[in-house]
Amino acid sequence: MKASEINLEQFNSIKEFYDFIDIHTLMLEKKRDLANLWVRYRNFATTEEEREKAQFEIDYLLHYLLDGRFFPLVHGKTGKAEKTCTYPDLSEGGKKEFDHLLYRANSSKNPLLKAKFYHILWQCPSGLKNRQYAESAAINYVESIDLLINQLSIKTSGDLLSIMQQDFENLTALCKELKLTEIDLNGILKRLLDENFPFYVKEHLASLVLKYPTLFSKESLTLCYSVYEDHFWKDENRNDPFLIIHNYAPNAIKFAQRLKKDHKKWHRLIGKLHLDDVKKETDRNRDWLSLNKLLDAQNNLKKSGNQVLLKEAEELYEKIRPTVKLGSTSFSITRESHQHLFEYRDSRIDLAKKLIKEVTSDSIYARLILGIDFPKAAAFKNGANDIVPDFFRGVQTVFFDINGNATKGSDDLDDKVVLMDSYQMELDFQTIPFLYELFTKGIESGKLNSKNLIEHLAYKTWIGNPYFIQDQQKRDRIKSWISLLAPGIHELFSQIRASQASHTYQPSFVLAIDSLVLKIEGLLRFFLYQSGLKTTVAKSKKIESMTLNQLVESDGFKQYFDEDDQLFFEYLFGGERGLDIRNNVAHCFYDDENYHIMTGILIICSLLRISKYNFRWEKKKN
Repeated sequence: MKASEINLEQFNSIKEFYDFIDIHTLMLEKKRDLANLWVRYRNFATTEEEREKAQFEIDYLLHYLLDGRFFPLVHGKTGKAEKTCTYPDLSEGGKKEFDHLLYRANSSKNPLLKAKFYHILWQCPSGLKNRQYAESAAINYVESIDLLINQLSIKTSGDLLSIMQQDFENLTALCKELKLTEIDLNGILKRLLDENFPFYVKEHLASLVLKYPTLFSKESLTLCYSVYEDHFWKDENRNDPFLIIHNYAPNAIKFAQRLKKDHKKWHRLIGKLHLDDVKKETDRNRDWLSLNKLLDAQNNLKKSGNQVLLKEAEELYEKIRPTVKLGSTSFSITRESHQHLFEYRDSRIDLAKKLIKEVTSDSIYARLILGIDFPKAAAFKNGANDIVPDFFRGVQTVFFDINGNATKGSDDLDDKVVLMDSYQMELDFQTIPFLYELFTKGIESGKLNSKNLIEHLAYKTWIGNPYFIQDQQKRDRIKSWISLLAPGIHELFSQIRASQASHTYQPSFVLAIDSLVLKIEGLLRFFLYQSGLKTTVAKSKKIESMTLNQLVESDGFKQYFDEDDQLFFEYLFGGERGLDIRNNVAHCFYDDENYHIMTGILIICSLLRISKYNFRWEKKKN
């Protein structure tokens, strides 16, 4: 029976049409044709009242019940869905919609429809709904599932299977929300799993058990796990490897963990499917995808304990990694198309020239210490929510470090990456031109030099304060950070000066950057330690000092450093899309071109930003 074939002239009233729908709902829903029939009837109806009621029915059929929203068409005079609204406060349209919904819930004879109507009533504003609606919906869902099972035993139908799955999901959601203990969910689940339904149907039902685990018994968990065991190990089915990797096997692992069963074979299955997929790949432009799959393969094969397959995955990873070619998309920002941006950029350069001419070196260093000319954290106050593209939320992202190693994305990582990229764009356009002009012109004019920078740090900041340590022989020794910082500062300024003196000279900032970035780590660790904060991490058999990345991410750092400094240091030294300068230097990941003049200048700025904080020494009684 198709909606297009039904003769609507046979119905003398909409009441007769309701009775027809009650009888033939299953036949129509086999083809998902019920909504189409109501659209035909709405267009066929001769009175405004009948057309309105037909539209109500279409609204009910199109309403999704599990997104947690109130039914939007039953609303007050504001015209918007509300959490609380009594009947007298409803708009005229809202009253009509509610009255019709209540009438259909009470008068309909088909449990498929009654369950839907009562469930929507339960999603009306408080003041209109009551618990009886939800209980009636649950009872009718049980009857609907029973009716569908009987119908499917006669002849299978993909649409009816889908409706049955949806009804069971709606039922479990109601039982969870209202704690309906009188509904025998375990019995219904057992009956459904005992039927000769396709695997994908049973797997969906099992996934609902994982979603609402407190509603189901251990016996139900065991039944669900047997669905996966029978399909993948008894029948050895390996169809749909994508779904096995990303859905079926992970769900099986969750059941195995809950039942305290060995789940190594599932990890081995995921790892081997990834490995097999990579070995079949012939398109070298997809090598970046292959690296991501091999990353997953290695993680799962480690958990499986299969050393042979793990070694194969590791060797294939190292073979493919050097060949990965990541595409890029460029866009141009021209003065003609973005005049205001360039005018602002020009104004920053002019400001740098003005500062060199008019103020002292100490005033310039003080300005850099305050971070006036850097992007403000307040501009990113809402995190990445306002700047992460919507499509990021619906796709799997993969990120690559400087060596081409893959990292699987996540919501948190995606947000961090977009945040760092946005910060870098701000920095590149407004801060970098200013700093470049300030330092190059300042050094060229003699206003800025290594001597007055070191003196500023030594005499105007805490960094110049001597401190005492005891060596291993318990002897007191006086130390100073200036003696450690001075060589790197001298080297950086010398290279800039030499490049200005000769156009043929090729400056090298390797020594300066290598020296200064490691001192920044020690300086920051010293500051946090002297402030009484944690600077170590516990490993399995030892205690280690935090790395610079860990220091920047520590609670202590966030406690003492303001949000602007946190964002700047995270960008310079963080590993999640930040420059990660310390790690790249310490592990020799940088090539010559990575040792750039601006990297050195930004490190000097980070040094100055640390120096703006100070200690308050308190004399103890003892």
